[in-house]
Amino acid sequence: MAKGQDDSHTLAVISFVFSLIFFLPVFPVIGAILGAVAFYKIPKGREGRGLALAAMVIGVAMTILQIALFLLMMYLFQSLAGIFSGLSSQNGMDACISKSPGVGRDMCIFMTLMMNANQTGQYDQGLCDKYVGDADIRSMCNAMLKNDKSYCSGISDADNRIKCMGLVDEMEIRRNQTASD
Repeated sequence: MAKGQDDSHTLAVISFVFSLIFFLPVFPVIGAILGAVAFYKIPKGREGRGLALAAMVIGVAMTILQIALFLLMMYLFQSLAGIFSGLSSQNGMDACISKSPGVGRDMCIFMTLMMNANQTGQYDQGLCDKYVGDADIRSMCNAMLKNDKSYCSGISDADNRIKCMGLVDEMEIRRNQTASD
């Protein structure tokens, strides 16, 4: 085998490997380009030509898949941003309350309180008792709403009790920072 043919075969192998490295965004494109270069350098019927063709096809397919996944992730992030931005107002709380009773509504109310940690005074102090069904979530909700760690003691799981107390402390820090600003 001549030196140029050996280099082309090596290029075909490298292009194939690059086209398979899906988790690094640019590598499949590089693999497809190197595969095309190797494909046109290797004469018909020679070793490595099929590998170069495979590198081109796989590289293009992986690049299309990466672009599709990127667009899907962008859509999901925008959707989540829309959901969380809706939780940051009284309208968001009203939307939570209007949901059917269940864990979804309980978490919506809890998340809305967290999003509005500095403005919990705008909500009815009986909100958690009226609308949150799950006992542990209701305890965390009341602790945040009323800024009172004693509600945390009603939580059945020790880790969640500690988290609840930490949330109340963090909310107090936020309130103090907002008041001083």
